[in-house]
Amino acid sequence: MSFLASVSGGESPSFFELTAVSELQNSLRPALQFAAAVLASRYPRLLRAHLHSDEVFFGLLALLELAHLRRGDASFAESFYGLRRVRGAEAALALAAKTSAGRQRWQAQSALRPRDRWASLLCLVVVPYLRVKLEALYELLSGGAAAGLLHRPPPGGGGGGGGRATALFVRWFGWCHAAVGGTQLAYQLRYLVGAGPYWAPLMHLVGLQFARQDATAPPASSPLPASLGARALTMARKGAYAGFLLAVFAFKFLEWWHRTEASLPSRRRAVPPAPPLAVPHAQGVALPPDTRDCPLCRRPRVNEAALPSGYMFCYACAFNFVTAQRRCPVTRQPCQPHSVRRVFR
Repeated sequence: MSFLASVSGGESPSFFELTAVSELQNSLRPALQFAAAVLASRYPRLLRAHLHSDEVFFGLLALLELAHLRRGDASFAESFYGLRRVRGAEAALALAAKTSAGRQRWQAQSALRPRDRWASLLCLVVVPYLRVKLEALYELLSGGAAAGLLHRPPPGGGGGGGGRATALFVRWFGWCHAAVGGTQLAYQLRYLVGAGPYWAPLMHLVGLQFARQDATAPPASSPLPASLGARALTMARKGAYAGFLLAVFAFKFLEWWHRTEASLPSRRRAVPPAPPLAVPHAQGVALPPDTRDCPLCRRPRVNEAALPSGYMFCYACAFNFVTAQRRCPVTRQPCQPHSVRRVFR
């Protein structure tokens, strides 16, 4: 599925093609996160699975990228834009474009070896996963916006060697993150002006470059198998691949639609007055002295949620209690799990 190779010449892909590849790679995880967040908000039982959405995503991504690397020496996004990973110097690209003999010789020399595919899989899956986890850990330890959304910080903030290690991590992670981003930008600027053949530091580390699939003169696609079962399997695989592409773009369209709809000015409507709080039941859970605490765990509320009675709890505390008791903890009024509503400030 080469979309850009036919509109720009040369063997080396352009800066804009590789930028598009990076954007497509970066859009896969937000698309899955958006779908998981919608399902978790509709079905609270999926909240625990939503907390491990990164592991699910990178596990599926590893299978997807490994299949594409074995089939075409390219990742999913690279094969989508008609690119592939090659070994060899830039001079070999020029040789490949001049003669058919040089093209065939370079194609054999530049094909990825098994260790190159595993190194590419490491750069495509493992390194991004570790980066995501380190960023989430930094956000949690530094007290960022998402620090208390789904996780409760340890009481007392820790101490001793663990506290010192945490302080060092929070202090130096930002500088390391900026250094990695600056190095990536430097490589991309060098590629843009033609001063270097490598798009990213990791590509330089594993010794791989990008080339067009047209420049490598790949063999023509093989005909469909003769047996009916093998033919159906081939067609199903192609259909699943096309369906995956449509799903990615559908998720991105829905994300854009909801973001645009939320940014539009809404009609001014009178805010109805808040209903009076229900009277606590004598056998219900006693209210804490501090209104910022959860009546169930008696600690500051995390990921706040409200019940129809008007009282607020931690989302996990309220959902688990209502699922087991089918009642409000304070008023003992009948309540269902789907009536637990998250509160965003």
